[in-house]
Amino acid sequence: MGVAVAVDATPVRCLLVPAVMTLLGRSNWWFPRWLDRIVPNFSIEGDEWFRARDEAERRERAAAPADPADPADPAQRVPDDTVPT
Repeated sequence: MGVAVAVDATPVRCLLVPAVMTLLGRSNWWFPRWLDRIVPNFSIEGDEWFRARDEAERRERAAAPADPADPADPAQRVPDDTVPT
């Protein structure tokens, strides 16, 4: 069993699969359109969630009046090179 795992892992998954993927190029990632409509889109890293969160934050900041004492307001920030030491 250990030999079978080693033979599968070394030449097949480390050499053969990357070589075939390189040869196939962009066609390696081809996916039928009809199947793309059926299969749900999952985001493992949550890109859509972060994009929606950032967009909501941008809309919220644009709608709210600027607070002159808000340190998060870019207009109120002092550049680092002018801060007295």
